[in-house]
Amino acid sequence: MSNSSSSRSLKLKPEYKKQVKASVTRRGFASQTHLATKLGLSRDVISRFLNGKPVDRLNAEEICDKLGWDVQEVTFFQTSINKQPKTDWGEAADSPNSFEREEEFEILDQWIVKDRCPLVLIEGMAGMGKTNLSYQLAKQIANHFDYVIWRSMDQYQSLEELLDDWLSFLYEQQEIEEVKTTEEKLKQLKQKLESDRCLLILSNIHIALKDFSFIDGYQGCEKLLKLIAKKTNKSCLLITSNVTPNTVNQLERNNQLVRRIEIKSLSVKAIQNIFSSVGSFSASDEDWVKLKEIYWGNWFVLKNVAHNIQRNFDSNITNFFEFGDYVFNGIEQFIEEQLDKLSETEKEVMYWVAIYRHPISLFELRDILSGLFNDQLLNIIKYLKSRFFLESIEEGILVQPPMIREYIIKRLINNITEEIVNNNLFWLNRFPLLLTTAQSRIR
Repeated sequence: MSNSSSSRSLKLKPEYKKQVKASVTRRGFASQTHLATKLGLSRDVISRFLNGKPVDRLNAEEICDKLGWDVQEVTFFQTSINKQPKTDWGEAADSPNSFEREEEFEILDQWIVKDRCPLVLIEGMAGMGKTNLSYQLAKQIANHFDYVIWRSMDQYQSLEELLDDWLSFLYEQQEIEEVKTTEEKLKQLKQKLESDRCLLILSNIHIALKDFSFIDGYQGCEKLLKLIAKKTNKSCLLITSNVTPNTVNQLERNNQLVRRIEIKSLSVKAIQNIFSSVGSFSASDEDWVKLKEIYWGNWFVLKNVAHNIQRNFDSNITNFFEFGDYVFNGIEQFIEEQLDKLSETEKEVMYWVAIYRHPISLFELRDILSGLFNDQLLNIIKYLKSRFFLESIEEGILVQPPMIREYIIKRLINNITEEIVNNNLFWLNRFPLLLTTAQSRIR
């Protein structure tokens, strides 16, 4: 496929321009605006087509069908001019070049380029490589678009700031009507996404969420997602998040072209590639499998583990495991940042799952946390699973990622040891099952 958007565009043949224009009123439309409304397109797209300017092939087909013309008879393909897309990679330009997500890459390429999905979500635990994947993917498919812009939600205090940034980039030096309200800005964005093929990448959208809904300053994001999901086959918004917004769940149920992919554990081969990018390591086959199991194939964490083993264990992975300190300082900070975002009740659930001897059932957890109502516990478990802090290995049976369990156990041991020294038994009294049902090494 050509790099130009024009190679995918159709133009009205000059000899048919007058006749096709006249058919607008002849087919019962009061104006071009009326026709645009009926088709769900912007008036700009209608005007461009009727005046002989190139528009997207699918838009041209819709217009011709509505006006009673054979698109093959009255249009022709615009000659390719090998135009390069306009791009702005923002902070993503600092992303590492290594790439370990070939399977997910192929799926996303299919959805965005071939299926022309308007809204795609990359979801996964922090550190799994969502940002890197979105950047590497966007670079690879950029030539299928006219505009590509990568941004992270943590750069903005509100949706308005994000929209201003997008509109400034998309409209370049063009003079556009100055607007102030969110509704007006969304309307301008909609017009551009319909007239040109744009790829918008928005990372870390979970920053604007609480309990799966958008917080103050970002409520308009729901309208943004719905607006983009409505208009298919032209532009695409690719978002990354630790959790799935309620709006995306609703849109996904009602629109086959709104799609979501969950980024899961890296393969052993991918983990070996990560370590190879750091240096040469000595390890058995079992060591590589153990790395995957303990660190849940987390891209960010495994990078830290590789550097730690290289620095402190002479690149010998077997010696690292024999030493036994799987959760060291760099990883502790990463996990602590994730857990600190939880409520006290959510943390308590995490502690009980960690200290329990075996994978714990929902009913066992309910008996332990007898102070919680059933619906409260179910909502907490739903949230923790959405954040990838818990996983169901079978119906009603819960486990934690081993690295998180190791961190919690380590923190419990440190807290209780300090309490015994200071004769203050808050933690020991709070979790009395430590003495009876905990794993033997904790006891």
